[in-house]
Amino acid sequence: MIHLQELEPSRENLEKIAALYIACFNVPEKGENWTEDSAYQYFLDRKAENTIFAALEDSEGISAVCCGGDYALSFISKELDFKPENAAYISLLAIKDTLRGQGMGTKILDTFCEILKAKSFTNAIIRCRSDNIPMLKVLEKSGFNVIKEYISELGGVTCERSVLLKALD
Repeated sequence: MIHLQELEPSRENLEKIAALYIACFNVPEKGENWTEDSAYQYFLDRKAENTIFAALEDSEGISAVCCGGDYALSFISKELDFKPENAAYISLLAIKDTLRGQGMGTKILDTFCEILKAKSFTNAIIRCRSDNIPMLKVLEKSGFNVIKEYISELGGVTCERSVLLKALD
């Protein structure tokens, strides 16, 4: 059992989340170019969407984070042409590289979906790069199914993204 705890979106917590985000996404295979300022602003924008932030912390700080909130309030709802009822958009699942490959992604995602369900969401939507096979496997294992693929830009990179949906019943 993991202890994923909700975090207040304070400046300090958002800076910690942004640092993990940079570590996970500013890697050669992703080609993204996040700075401390741009990543912090990204999460400040998520805070404005009433995002729920949850993290796994260890002695070194935040080792994993998952966040999301009301799909209708999210930036992605403006990009996509469907409007599912009572859905949450999971905007991030990031795990420190030393914890990957141990089933942590599935455990964190499942726990976060329970948090969303407790907040009365009935569906969860997430997107990821279509070439991120390890993440797609985590999502599939957690019960998500691809419902759409499209091209979009984030972090200075334009690529194909898969949108996945899971019923939270």
